[in-house]
Amino acid sequence: MKIFPAIDLKNGRCVRLLKGDFNKVTEYNSDPIEQAIIFKSKKLNYLHIVDLDGAETGKQLNHEIIKEILKISDISIQVGGGIRSIEKIENMLKMGVSRVIVGTAIFNGDFLIDLEKKINSELTTKINRTEIKHNQIYLETDKDDLIDVVLFLKTNNDTKFRQLIDITVTDYPENNQRFEVVYLFLSHEFNQRLILKYTIAENEIIPSIT
Repeated sequence: MKIFPAIDLKNGRCVRLLKGDFNKVTEYNSDPIEQAIIFKSKKLNYLHIVDLDGAETGKQLNHEIIKEILKISDISIQVGGGIRSIEKIENMLKMGVSRVIVGTAIFNGDFLIDLEKKINSELTTKINRTEIKHNQIYLETDKDDLIDVVLFLKTNNDTKFRQLIDITVTDYPENNQRFEVVYLFLSHEFNQRLILKYTIAENEIIPSIT
């Protein structure tokens, strides 16, 4: 079990909302930096930070406070709240945030469309087909391009699909390329899943991607 102490930021202060009601706010500490140091003193070095102003307005009004928390030695943070575009995710990661929490954005078609465009623009010749379905992206590639595609998905700052969750193979005896290999990847940073497929013939060997 991992415990992530939370700092909810509103107007530059540490607060809690009663049942998520922005009109019912209780302030716990006027200094978020001090609160982060208190958590660190209890050996809680990974913090969950929510920008409530961002969640409410879509604007990161506590950006500078998050930057100051990141200056504390041996502190890692994950941040959520109003992060609804690829650009905002990139800015957070460049700033040094370890993980980005996207909630509303995942169910916003524009977010997935932007992510799909990023993949297509970087892998123009290596992706045969892309599709957005069930709030996740489906990709199809060829066996010869598999390693390059997986490496991009793992290392690119806009994707970070670093965990392989599952591999399945479906047999279509009537096809020359009778086996469809399906990989399910997870990006912890973006809380997003991706499915990657390709087909092979009966006597072909499935390449190792680990």
